[in-house]
Amino acid sequence: VTPSSNKTSKNYALFVGCSFTFGEGVNDDETLPYWFNKIADQKYNTINYALHGYGTHQTYSTVKEQILKDSTFDQAESTIVVYSFLPDHIRRAAGYAGWDTKGPYYQIKNNQLLKRGTFSSSGKVHFKNPILKKLEIIFEQSNIFKLQIKPRIHSIKDEDVQRVILMLKVMNEKLMSKNIEFIVLLDPYYFNANPNHEKYLDLMIQNGIPNLETSHLFNELKLDDPEYYIPYDGHPSSSYNQKIATFLFQHIESSDQ
Repeated sequence: VTPSSNKTSKNYALFVGCSFTFGEGVNDDETLPYWFNKIADQKYNTINYALHGYGTHQTYSTVKEQILKDSTFDQAESTIVVYSFLPDHIRRAAGYAGWDTKGPYYQIKNNQLLKRGTFSSSGKVHFKNPILKKLEIIFEQSNIFKLQIKPRIHSIKDEDVQRVILMLKVMNEKLMSKNIEFIVLLDPYYFNANPNHEKYLDLMIQNGIPNLETSHLFNELKLDDPEYYIPYDGHPSSSYNQKIATFLFQHIESSDQ
């Protein structure tokens, strides 16, 4: 639900991504999509496709199976798709997230993305027993797992990075073919805190993927900053969403002029 959405508008702002975009921990009138359209003076018909735990694979599937097939946007005056990207989405798209057993599993063959069913049907899930699966999900939330075990057993491989870059490239090309603008928002903390962030950014640029780097909007941003992150949670606050949304709207407006 995006309370600021203008349901009669033929200008569409579509948001895809994970819990950061969905609005984990904030009210419906504090999310990134909400603030964006409020700042835009309700210019857009705003739709939030994001959900908790999603990665680039679900974003790719949403764009391919829903947005590109929705004839509504063929009649639009303008449409933009905004994807808030976190480096952890690479891990999720590879099937390393214990909660995402039914997520769509894609492989690259001859530089094409081929859907191979779900992570569970393709054998990517570690445990098939429902009790062991539940225990795995619970254990993956612990600090012991996150700090000591995950870096060892779920290390990101080159093929995992290539998969996500190709997904972003294909999404951009297919959306552009329908006159839909695609923007990848790079999180100001999680993206830059990743040791490979420069490599990821270079790959996006090399593949023509439109991206917005946002770290310059904040001064020495830290997770324990209660103004921008929910305490003991790590998800963005309303103030964070408002600041990112303002920058995003200004970028779009300047691009249209």
